[in-house]
Amino acid sequence: MQSLFRSQSIFDVQEGAKRQLKLAVQNLTEDQVRNPETLEQLIRDHSFEIPVLDDSRIEVVSQKNVPVDARNYPNRIVFDRSRPVWIDGTEITIGIPFIGDGDWFHVQPTSFNLNPPWGEVVGSEIHLVYRRPDYNTEALKADYTRNISEIKKHLDWLKSSADSFNHEVRSLANQLVQQRLKHFEQSTGMVQGLGLPVRPQLTEPPAQPLSSASPDNASKVLRKPVAKKWDVFVSHATEDKDEIARPLAKALCESGLKIWFDEATLRLGDSLRAKIDEGLAHSRYGLVILSEHFFAKHWTQQELNGLATREIGGQKVILPIWHKIDQKGVAAHSPMLADKLAARSDQGLESIVKQILDVVRSGQHF
Repeated sequence: MQSLFRSQSIFDVQEGAKRQLKLAVQNLTEDQVRNPETLEQLIRDHSFEIPVLDDSRIEVVSQKNVPVDARNYPNRIVFDRSRPVWIDGTEITIGIPFIGDGDWFHVQPTSFNLNPPWGEVVGSEIHLVYRRPDYNTEALKADYTRNISEIKKHLDWLKSSADSFNHEVRSLANQLVQQRLKHFEQSTGMVQGLGLPVRPQLTEPPAQPLSSASPDNASKVLRKPVAKKWDVFVSHATEDKDEIARPLAKALCESGLKIWFDEATLRLGDSLRAKIDEGLAHSRYGLVILSEHFFAKHWTQQELNGLATREIGGQKVILPIWHKIDQKGVAAHSPMLADKLAARSDQGLESIVKQILDVVRSGQHF
């Protein structure tokens, strides 16, 4: 079993969330910035919600007979400890359901001890595995009770950090939105100060030089919106990569689309967060492969938050695919996503690719 609350620091997670928030605000249009609902949506999307154990529904997940090494148990007499001494034992797996994002069980809080609790995140449960050479029920109860108590203690430490961070997020979001609004007002004021008529649908010119544009089409180039770098950003859980994400990304590439897919886009030494931020900001659509694994991950939720922020004001960005999950399962995690028309992985790869191509090429939605 692995130690919990060790993989990454709460400070790193906080900094990542702040970067996501800043990126989301940078992508807001003027209408979105002036919408009073936008600020609260940003705060909800970028605040932390620490999972809660539902220890009223603890169950024995499995029980089986296994050999155990007697050297690991001090009450066993072993004359030669240089080699394993195998005896009959029992392996019992205890499952504790939780509500919330399972990735938090890998985050180290600001307060912690040098002997963190152990366990394994499996879907929406924590599994505790015990191997014992005896049939001492009371000793087993004491072991898992102590372990659950340690897990709760670490979650309480995380919640303390989350509460403080959520207060900071509200203040930061308000500050960033006001700065974005000021930018729009100053930009408009500068144009008005010129005293010149404004051509309808004026947009920023593309980044590339216009020297190659002829006088006849130069005005058309100036009015052409800056193109996104990718057609589709593929958001998925690692567990779904082999079965659906990689084959789908490959098929879409072969169909002529520009795809942001981690394996194809990231290079050795790249900043993971920076590249994901770039992909979210510069992709026309976000292809979200929804599954139980997806909803159990922290970073997939962050990617989804970034895409959802771009939909504030009515812009359609998210293209959902249900993978081994139905509408009821999606609704249990996100009623908003359950209401969206989605493709399903059981329709087959060819059907999904056709639906995505129809959307991307028409500029519409599922």
